Amino acid sequence: MSLIARPSNRSKILEAAMNLVRDQGVGKLTLDGAAKMAGVSKGGVLYHFPSKNALVRAMVARVIEQWETLHASHLEHEPLGPNRWMRAAVHAFFDTDSPCCKDPLGSALLAGLAHDPDLIDPLRAKYREWMEQSMKESPNPPLMGVIGLMGDGLVLHQLIGLDVLDTESRACIKQAALDLLK
Repeated sequence: MSLIARPSNRSKILEAAMNLVRDQGVGKLTLDGAAKMAGVSKGGVLYHFPSKNALVRAMVARVIEQWETLHASHLEHEPLGPNRWMRAAVHAFFDTDSPCCKDPLGSALLAGLAHDPDLIDPLRAKYREWMEQSMKESPNPPLMGVIGLMGDGLVLHQLIGLDVLDTESRACIKQAALDLLK
């Protein structure tokens, strides 16, 4: 008897769909394709995701969950005080070892935008919450907006393959952002 938990079919389908989008583009995302890649029947996919929109919403939810997990892992190491939330966010933006940066799960966001812009409404709401959180604890809320947008640009560059920063430049920019948050 194995003590290792097997991933649920829902999780396998979601991973398969995300891999499909990464490897072949959003145009190739179908429920049939996700079923085939996950090794389950189309009925199995429909049980968990009754439509392509439901599958894309789940992909967006996965991206949110992974970002929040990454951010929380950095937040626990940040000392209390002003700008704590955003300092953790800066560390997360530059965390190239995280699944959020190594594995372009943001492809799910791009899939959502390309398929139906309303599908990113949960991310839009979460993003608003994140910005409000960073601004409410800061003595300089506009600075939180600037640093947040910098991080967004960095992440977007990584997602679309425009990340041209070398390790030294990346470290300098990260330090400059953290210095602004002191």
